[in-house]
Amino acid sequence: MEIHKQTCFTKYQDIFNQSVSRSRKLKIYTCLICFISVCAIYGVYSVLHGSYGNKSNQPDGNDARDVIDPWYDTPEFIFYVRFTSGDRWEQEYREFLIRTMRLFLPPERAKVVAVLDDEKEADHDLGQMIANEWPFPKVCYRKPEDYSIYHNLGKVRMYLDMFYADECTKSLYIGFVDTDTFFSTFVTPDILFENHKPIIVAKVGPSAYPCWDIATEIFLGKKEALQCMSTFPVMVKTEHIIEMRKRLAVQHAKTFNTLFRDAPIEAGGSFCICQFSIMCNYLWYYHRSEYSWHIQFVPNSNLAAMELTKGMASKQYYKQEINASLTVPIPRPAIHIRYLLLNGIRFEQQEPPHEVIEGFIRESLCYAAGFDYCPLSCEMYQQNKIHKNLFLFEFHPWFWDSRCHSVQVKHYKKVKYLISYYFSRGMEVFGLKSLTQLCSLIEASEPYDA
Repeated sequence: MEIHKQTCFTKYQDIFNQSVSRSRKLKIYTCLICFISVCAIYGVYSVLHGSYGNKSNQPDGNDARDVIDPWYDTPEFIFYVRFTSGDRWEQEYREFLIRTMRLFLPPERAKVVAVLDDEKEADHDLGQMIANEWPFPKVCYRKPEDYSIYHNLGKVRMYLDMFYADECTKSLYIGFVDTDTFFSTFVTPDILFENHKPIIVAKVGPSAYPCWDIATEIFLGKKEALQCMSTFPVMVKTEHIIEMRKRLAVQHAKTFNTLFRDAPIEAGGSFCICQFSIMCNYLWYYHRSEYSWHIQFVPNSNLAAMELTKGMASKQYYKQEINASLTVPIPRPAIHIRYLLLNGIRFEQQEPPHEVIEGFIRESLCYAAGFDYCPLSCEMYQQNKIHKNLFLFEFHPWFWDSRCHSVQVKHYKKVKYLISYYFSRGMEVFGLKSLTQLCSLIEASEPYDA
């Protein structure tokens, strides 16, 4: 007797054909096709929009070969640096800013606009030179305004030009840096932006120069809530700079340049101005929800004992406006290398010893990858200790906050993942094409434990 064998599929297909009309079958097939299409679209979306280092299905940092670039949806930004030829500026630009940018930024994210004086032949020579050097910046030349606007002071002229940064770039965001900006950790997207909002790290506490907060109050007509010479880069949306100039000109019934000339003198002197504090307090008052704020109380969180200067907001204001969620520490991408507190010694407006600079670079390389790949070259450091330069800017440490340790662990997990991602694609990291060169790079920097 012949035995007829059926697969499950053909068996149920017979039943289906016997019991379902042709029109109804068409509807069912259509629904199945729609369902499969939706699943396919969702799968593609999940791959493209997986959260960087946040979802359970993301890699743990050991393998990033099959994941999209974590920077892919980071808003467009450019670094803005204003300087001039001569003095120390050119040397700092190369030895501090560009050297550490090459070490700790992915090359395609190192977009720079270098802003120089238009009337100086030496600046044009410098501009032509640096335009052909990594990272091949755009060079913008600024014509001088009436010298009385910046009191014939070159440094104050630079401050003024930062309020016109939109005339040198149309990038969505501008990250202001100085020539003595010193990147001290491998930069990941989420120490520049959170939820597509630029991060601003600000301070609350006694002002370094009391007339700064008075000048901010004069500019804005509001108390200075935050001090913002407190991080690099200072990331600002370009359209907000334009808006700020217009709003303040209308508010004071004078041109912005006239306000810029008058306010410092009224505050106490021609150098009584901090451009970054004016910018970020403007953003705090008028665009707070469009930025991600991390606020450090200095010297610590004891607000009751804090001495506030004349132009600052009141302690009651801080109690009402700054809650615990705004005080979570975050790694700063860079330090201000000519303004340091080292083992109780204060370096202000001066370059620290060579061994300190080289030691900072070695330490940062060790935390980024050296502990895993070159342990013998990094044995003078301890991976479970706080990397101080993540939580230190100028003279104000943040590592008194116990949350710093968990924040650091999270940061370096993401650094490890990002480095794996780049090297797995043969891309440059630390200015290197291969991790085999990393140990030699670390060994080339002198050990120094601050």
